[in-house]
Amino acid sequence: MKRHVWLKRGTHKLYPNMYTVLVGPPGAGKGAAINPAINVIRPSGTINMLSDRLTVPYILERLAKGFSSATITQSGGTSIGFDSSVLLVATELPVLLRDPDGLKDLSDLWDSREHPFDYGTRGKGLFTIDKPCVNLLGGVTPGGMVRALPEETISSGFTRRINFIYAPHRGKDIPWPPDIIPPDDLLDDLRYISSHLQGEFKFSPEARMKFEQVYYASTPGDIEDEVVSSYKSTKWVHAAKLAMALSAARCDDLVISLEDITQASVEIDQIEEDILRVFRRVGESDLTVVGDKILTLIEARGYASRSEITKAMWRHATSEDITRIMTTLIDAGIVIEKQTGNRILYQVIPPLASGGAIP
Repeated sequence: MKRHVWLKRGTHKLYPNMYTVLVGPPGAGKGAAINPAINVIRPSGTINMLSDRLTVPYILERLAKGFSSATITQSGGTSIGFDSSVLLVATELPVLLRDPDGLKDLSDLWDSREHPFDYGTRGKGLFTIDKPCVNLLGGVTPGGMVRALPEETISSGFTRRINFIYAPHRGKDIPWPPDIIPPDDLLDDLRYISSHLQGEFKFSPEARMKFEQVYYASTPGDIEDEVVSSYKSTKWVHAAKLAMALSAARCDDLVISLEDITQASVEIDQIEEDILRVFRRVGESDLTVVGDKILTLIEARGYASRSEITKAMWRHATSEDITRIMTTLIDAGIVIEKQTGNRILYQVIPPLASGGAIP
């Protein structure tokens, strides 16, 4: 949809571009989810695509040059021009973000402001991107989060612009996945959406009331974790962007229904619920990564004893380190300690928990 459609909020237009990153351990299926989606979109010829092998400065230069595009005019004819829309495909997010200075540029591009985006270098001079519309579809492991998004990025605002989709393991074991060949009617629909949908999205009366609830619920609490607080402040924006996409997938009337905004809200709420798990390894303490490994171990088993934790973590931390970590997790209300017979067992407290209960 690029910048052909929008939601009007006062003097500001909200466009449907989104940054989405799949987070999971190696082998969880991040690439298996991203690649088929790209293989469906690419034959439609409706998007401009760049890979994570490129640097952010090169991406900015390419956007300044623009991509050729075709739209349908009001008279029914075809207009050939240029646009600065792009989908960045980053199956390994740390590769795209290897230059820390690129975080600020990607943050500004997500906003899709009305004024031109200027970017300058010493060697090549000034580049101007007219009406950018940048999307990101990426993947990263929990360990890669530390390299891609260090602690300071949480307060910078970049992370609140990303929808992190978390999965602790592969959802299905499919030794022989089917070859996905997009049907012609799907490709035709994507092309129609890209060339014909133009104008302002409106909320139905029922959806408008639901959106107000989502908006008011996006106020961060005073004592919430910083990463939760940062994302929560932007939840209503993500919900509105996703609702536009759901509406366009459903019909062509540019009306966001109650079903659209409700489904979008449910999906965004799930991201907020999982975001603490996504950022467990990102922190100022050297023991943050070990703490995440311990939590992952407990989650996988449902519960674990101190000896089981020590046996699994001996290469990463001393016994004293583990004691400090477990005390911190218990005091923070992340882990609960229970005595079963002669054994002391530990379990992750919901909503972080995904394993079974202590018997």
